[in-house]
Amino acid sequence: MKRLVFLLMLSLSGQSILYPISPCRLADTRQTSQMIAGETRNFQVTGLCTIPSTASGIVLNLTLVPPTVSAPGYATVWPAGSSMPLAAAITDTIAGMVISNAVTTGLGTNGQISIYVLEATNVVLDAEAWLGSGPPGPTGPTGPQGVPGPAGPQGSIGPTGATGPTGPQGTLGPIGPTGQTGPAGLPSPPVVGLAGGGIQIMTESSQQQVSVDQTLVGLRVAVPQRSSSPCVENVWAMDDPTKTSTPHGYLCALANTWLEWSLTTF
Repeated sequence: MKRLVFLLMLSLSGQSILYPISPCRLADTRQTSQMIAGETRNFQVTGLCTIPSTASGIVLNLTLVPPTVSAPGYATVWPAGSSMPLAAAITDTIAGMVISNAVTTGLGTNGQISIYVLEATNVVLDAEAWLGSGPPGPTGPTGPQGVPGPAGPQGSIGPTGATGPTGPQGTLGPIGPTGQTGPAGLPSPPVVGLAGGGIQIMTESSQQQVSVDQTLVGLRVAVPQRSSSPCVENVWAMDDPTKTSTPHGYLCALANTWLEWSLTTF
């Protein structure tokens, strides 16, 4: 009962978890070679008796089987690779007596333990449980967001990118203000019309009809083809009003120089 209580307290006292296993023999020097007086020997633990490489400690039953004739002694157990402690794991006070004790120790280099014996004896190791980390717990809640850190320095300006495609045409802008009035243009040429034996002269500012001698007007000729068609002064021509809605009159003002007017009918 005392041994059971000890193991239970051990499993609850630290961060490791106790994983019990069916009793399993780790080592028996009676099958190999007896330990001599004052010897220290390492024994493998992980990888045997279903003990994983992640195990951090071992709970075992240590039995000393001394020769028939021997002196009282003791044995010390500790993690391989570390210094031997002063405390003994088991003490044999009666020469030649087989004794055993429950031992809990950490695992050292390569998952091994070290055992020192004062007097020559055989050692038997039986594993009963191993110690190791438990499965990870659930993720805790997210902590509050920290305050923003200071802004970092501004980076250098990167190279200019390629020109993008032309965008759609924008809407028409408002109509601009009316510009200043330009200078007055030249007066329109007079409009000449024929009425019986007279000529009506029309300008932008006045209209008058005068009777003239037909012989002073000059000879009527065929309608010229262009303004530089051959002609002599005072000859004239006129479109047939019955064949066009906008008849024109033509007058040779200078040699080979024709003037053209719109005609109005009276």
